[in-house]
Amino acid sequence: METPGSQSSATGNPWALFLGGALAGALVWAGGSRLLPSHGTESPREEPAAEWTPAETTEAGAGESGASSAGEARGGGVTPDDSRGAEIERGRELAQKICSGCHLYPEPKLLDKVNWAMEVLPDMKIVLGLGDGDPYEQLGAQARVRAAGIIPTTPAVESVEDWRAIVAFYLHEAPDETPPQIPRSPITLGLDQFEAVVPKQLQSPQTTMVWIDPADRQLYVGEGTTNTLAVFGPDLQRKGYLNFNSPPSDMLVKDNVMYVLQIGDLLPSDELNGRLSALGKPGANVPGGGGDVLVNLPRPADFEIADLNNDGRDDIVICGYGNHLGSLLWYEGKEDGSFEEHLIENRPGAIKAYVRDYNNDGRQDLFVMFAQYKEGIYIFENAGNGDFLLTPLLEWHPIWGNSYFELADIDGDGDEDILATNGDNGDHTDIVPPFKNYHGVRIYLNDGKFNFTESFFFPINGAYKAMARDFDQDGDLDIASIAYFADFRKSREETFVYFENQGDMTFKTSTFEQTLAGRWLTMDANDLDGDGDLDIVLGAHDDGPSVVPAMLQQRWREAGPPFVLLKNKLK
Repeated sequence: METPGSQSSATGNPWALFLGGALAGALVWAGGSRLLPSHGTESPREEPAAEWTPAETTEAGAGESGASSAGEARGGGVTPDDSRGAEIERGRELAQKICSGCHLYPEPKLLDKVNWAMEVLPDMKIVLGLGDGDPYEQLGAQARVRAAGIIPTTPAVESVEDWRAIVAFYLHEAPDETPPQIPRSPITLGLDQFEAVVPKQLQSPQTTMVWIDPADRQLYVGEGTTNTLAVFGPDLQRKGYLNFNSPPSDMLVKDNVMYVLQIGDLLPSDELNGRLSALGKPGANVPGGGGDVLVNLPRPADFEIADLNNDGRDDIVICGYGNHLGSLLWYEGKEDGSFEEHLIENRPGAIKAYVRDYNNDGRQDLFVMFAQYKEGIYIFENAGNGDFLLTPLLEWHPIWGNSYFELADIDGDGDEDILATNGDNGDHTDIVPPFKNYHGVRIYLNDGKFNFTESFFFPINGAYKAMARDFDQDGDLDIASIAYFADFRKSREETFVYFENQGDMTFKTSTFEQTLAGRWLTMDANDLDGDGDLDIVLGAHDDGPSVVPAMLQQRWREAGPPFVLLKNKLK
């Protein structure tokens, strides 16, 4: 499922749970990336330049960690004769020590002064145990969070003077405005290979997932307001719908059984309201009648079904995104049909998982993206006996904004690379978060030993999902991307981008005329009409944080479609 908006804070994202799977890139808007909740003002940016060098990156995104990715701060460095120099330098040392205890250290240049002063630092003060009053009430946290005791009873900062030094450091070093987007190649208007089919509005678009079933030539669409899963034929006529307790966030079909994941709560929450249900596909029955397979899940964004312990029975992996709390879980399938819960990783933000036997030892391992607090992509190596060993592949600071990733052999050398997007920008509720010049689509190439190096970056404001497929059937992988937190005022073309692979890690970029027909939260690609080529479906969700022109917002609410089909005309 996809999750829009994570908070750029050390704590979590309010919209970060429109996430992964069929929804990946759709429903985990828990609030951006969590460092602590932050908001910002809209920043100006330069118009796209005419040329683009694929290997080029932002200063912040040049390295794998992305820990210093926003551009040079305007505050300047500390000089020996600066009257506040000693305090600022002490604040730097304290920030590096304290912040890196939970996640990668976020440099001041990642946000502007207003965001640090009005959003992030006040929340950091609460989380570090320095706030006045009830910290859990101030964070709007639920009883489970209070019971977990995530706020230290003894402040993590030894004195008020130390905290003032940290604040002084961030406000001195942070830029007045975030840097503009770096130059990129033009995104041309017009998709010769695809025909855009825009259905009529059924209701104000609140799509939480889209999923194409090529076997039955059907499109499944999750709806956030009515908590339904609608079924459409290749002619885009609705054939029926199913009711659930909460919005569908992901689904898959296995052995003629349809598994539907429900997120529980769209908005950031730590309640255990998520579920996984099993039911028959339209016209089919489920042995035992179906029903809830798993309940009390922590805001689940994605799931996988596989035999993890080699006992011949299906097990289930759940990405429990949560908010302040969350977990990566696996459920062991028992002989009587029940499932036993096992904890893999006890932290929030799991948004997307893949099952692979990466070391060829006969046991299924997990590749997992986390998009909250300590953001990164990790291998969880299956050690047997239900144990999984964590190895970081890529890690980023907590304002990075992870939103989706795929494993695909993009360079054609026989091993799987990583295609990833970072653009979750639902950071704040009081101040609009600024655009971040390190948001976009990236390719990390695998050297054959699971060491990944960034080899391609295309800047896109609010990039939310990217899928690698051979859309033109020329033998290499093309890419389709969406941006939920796009710059709708100045760069409408970035809301959907088609990357036609030209070889040698270069791509021709284009979009379609009606790209502003909706605000794209989720996407899927498969052969909907059974003609032998891959179509693309974009799911629209018109409500969420960030700056959207009022006229455009009104148009979506009054006439916006739930989805758009990009019908491949190759065949």
